[in-house]
This record gives sequence, structure tokens and C-alpha cells, in this order.
Amino acid sequence: MPITAEAILEDVARLVAARGPSGQEDEVDTICRQRLEAICDEVSADGAGNLIGLVRGESRQPGIKVMAHKDELSLYVKRIEGDGRLVVRPVGGMTYWRFGDGPVDILTDDGDAIPGVVGRGPRHTAENPGEPRNGSAPTRPPAGSPGQHPPIQG
Repeated sequence: MPITAEAILEDVARLVAARGPSGQEDEVDTICRQRLEAICDEVSADGAGNLIGLVRGESRQPGIKVMAHKDELSLYVKRIEGDGRLVVRPVGGMTYWRFGDGPVDILTDDGDAIPGVVGRGPRHTAENPGEPRNGSAPTRPPAGSPGQHPPIQG
């Protein structure tokens, strides 16, 4: 199968749409394996789950190694509040500001996706029961600071 600009764009679109939170990279893995099997002489996986595609060359020149990262920035649900908001924590060493505000897929244990939104809204209008409105010091660090993570609203 020839590699064309159209095929590359299709692959990129499929990969961008695929879900791959750390430890759950199956969707990304399937896409990568299918593509590698179409263009490689051999495809295997190592003990860490990395896919390895081998294309045998016709010369004795040094080969080229292409590497990529399969998982994506992700959060896990710590608890569900009574009003439906989700309290989340980042997977790994991520901080909230790296996620920004916007749409997310909330994956269930069964792999189903529920649409949601990460967002804190404007800080000056946020209702935070831990912060008095009388000008005294807050009782906990503001959202987004180390140790504080925002809820996903969905």
C-alpha cells in the first residue's frame, strides 16, 4: 500500500480521535498496529506494550528509527458530587493548566464514552464554600495550585 499525503492525513485524523489515557491505549494501539502491519515486514510488541515495526531495507546503510508516544493527558474520577460534577485528579505528574478548558470524553469502566467539559469558569464568579467572601484568607489553596484540581462538569 503506497503512503500518500491523503493516507497520512487519514491516519492522523484517526489517531487524534482515538482515546488513549495512560494504561488504556487500546484504541491507539489498534490503529497503529493496523497501519504497521500494512507497511512493515514484521510487527511485534515488547513487554512494555510498545509496538515495533520492522521494514527490511535493501542496502547496508544505517536504518531509521521512528518512535512515538501512544498515551495522552488524562484525568481519573475521584468522586461524583451530588450536583453531578466530577472531582478529578491528573494521571501522572500533570497539572490542571495543561488540560485547559474544553470538551472531554469521560470513559466508563466498560469503555463507553460520556461527553463532558473541563472548566472552572471565571475565578471571580466561582462559588467556593472553602473561601470566605468577607476578604479573609481562604481556607485552602486556590484551584489550579498544587494539590487542588478542578471538577469536570458534564
